[in-house]
Amino acid sequence: MGVVHEFEDLHISSQQEILHSYPLDISTEVPVIIDNGSFRCRSGWANEPLPRLDFRNLVTRQRSKKDVEVQIGNSIANLEAVRWLLRTQFDRDIVTHLDIQEQIFDHVFHHLGIKSEGEVEHPVVITEPLCNLNYSRSLMSELLFECYQVPRVAYGVDALFSSYFHSPEVSGPADGLVVSFGYHNTCIMPYIGGRLDASKCRRVNIGGYQLAAYLHRSLQLKYPGHLAAINISRVEEILCKYGYIATDFQSELKSWSDSEYYQRNVRKIQLPFRPVQSFSADSKQAGFRKLARDIEEVSKMWQIQERSLIAGFQEQWQEFHSEVSLAFQALFATLSKCNDLADECVSQLHRGIPLIQARPDSRALHDWLEGLRACHHALCENRSDWLNQKEVLRQKFMIREAEDGDEREGSQDGDVDDLSEQETKSKLMLSLEVMEERMRPEEEESRKLSSLEELLRNIEAVINSHSNQKELTFDLAEYYQLHIGIDRMRVPEILFQPSIIGSDRSGVSETIEFILSQYDAEMQSRLVKNVFLTGAGSCYPYMVDRIKADLRIMRPFQSAFRVTKAADPILNAWKGAACWSSDPARLLQGSISKSDYLEKGGEYLKEHSASNAFYPTPKK
Repeated sequence: MGVVHEFEDLHISSQQEILHSYPLDISTEVPVIIDNGSFRCRSGWANEPLPRLDFRNLVTRQRSKKDVEVQIGNSIANLEAVRWLLRTQFDRDIVTHLDIQEQIFDHVFHHLGIKSEGEVEHPVVITEPLCNLNYSRSLMSELLFECYQVPRVAYGVDALFSSYFHSPEVSGPADGLVVSFGYHNTCIMPYIGGRLDASKCRRVNIGGYQLAAYLHRSLQLKYPGHLAAINISRVEEILCKYGYIATDFQSELKSWSDSEYYQRNVRKIQLPFRPVQSFSADSKQAGFRKLARDIEEVSKMWQIQERSLIAGFQEQWQEFHSEVSLAFQALFATLSKCNDLADECVSQLHRGIPLIQARPDSRALHDWLEGLRACHHALCENRSDWLNQKEVLRQKFMIREAEDGDEREGSQDGDVDDLSEQETKSKLMLSLEVMEERMRPEEEESRKLSSLEELLRNIEAVINSHSNQKELTFDLAEYYQLHIGIDRMRVPEILFQPSIIGSDRSGVSETIEFILSQYDAEMQSRLVKNVFLTGAGSCYPYMVDRIKADLRIMRPFQSAFRVTKAADPILNAWKGAACWSSDPARLLQGSISKSDYLEKGGEYLKEHSASNAFYPTPKK
């Protein structure tokens, strides 16, 4: 069967964000580092090794409750339960909703323990996307300077901060190529002499979000019975834990077609489910005994029959008018047949008791159940005949009563015989009503038939459940398992072959080749000797091997190149920003003050080794 894995369900948070206290020994010169990513936000002090806050960059609030506090990041108990209410400040990776960004800043500064009234006394180092829009940077600067009164702000690209942390500026200018795998896109950034060459940078609009969306649709088509259980958060967990990059995609596809390879490498993941309660042998026997008692009770109902009254009523109607008498005789015959059917039903019920107690799955029990069904059907038909014949008898009696009335009006002298006949008919009508009540009362017979019908359903349910448990073995847990096979490497392959999802964009390797073609041969050699991978996508196993294999194909024979990966692709951007700002002189040189903001505008940016290139907006 193999190992069955379980979801960690990290999107269900049971802990609130820790409210940190403000460090007593910290200087106001220590900056606040904010890695403002479109997936997660990480914040902390520059003089600490790790960020204090790490949360999803999401905001939600219930629409029906206006006074409810806004929930941010880890304070959201279950992301999937409120996914349709989630909001973010990003449009792809560009900050466009400054009202939400303000709520994020409030959350960050509050949980870092900053309680200064009306201002943040510390410089802020914040990340921004590659080639960020001047308008977006202008809004961000306006928010930080006007709302929070920060003294200084430094902007930098997260991937370049990660590259800086990987190889700090200790040996002079450097050349290289940074490949950043983000949540909404993948960026390839050449830098020459330690500075970003923005004109040659390229963005591939394929990232972690597109991979998760594709796998989400694929699994929901494969497992239509588990649409609600297969959510985006669980799909992201599958990709993070079980996805990998194929060094040679075509050969890997052939390997997956082999059944033995599939069994060795498929990952079985258990979805949550509620197991069906299993019954022990003792509880089954108790159920059989209860069923036998029910059969006894129903058989007693059908044993009570008023046979002694039939003969007396028949004698009274023998000499009455022929048509009415014949209808009454048919009614008596139906009633007699009902008694015979009731006797047969009782006998049939008694025959089933030992069968239920002995072997609930025997063929004889099935035959007995069919006979009991036939008895029930016959009793229902007999009841229908009884009701129809009783109505016919009433109609005939009423017609005869009308005819006798006409004859009495035509005759002037009364006859003693007619008077005696009137008394007889009155007695017989009263007898008919008594017979209806005593011989076959409607409510009592309906109750008896309903009890017999319910008993039939119970017997059938017991027989079917026993047969299913014995003949059909069904593993409910296996029904709630996801088998992740070829998707483990096919979904991450979208980064290199976007055509898998119907996109006409170039993949990562093609884009790298295009960027290299923009330089001369000497510069190409210098760039490929320092290819650096960062971002969550670089965490896929064999990503470095795949980039090396593709470079080996596109580069001249026996040319040298080197591909490295960030030691911690997730946190290196924050650590790089903290390392970069640890030098006060460098921070002062690479950050803008409020006077710069007021003089040169919100879009102004001081360039440094990890920043975007600044291109002023042309004046009209």
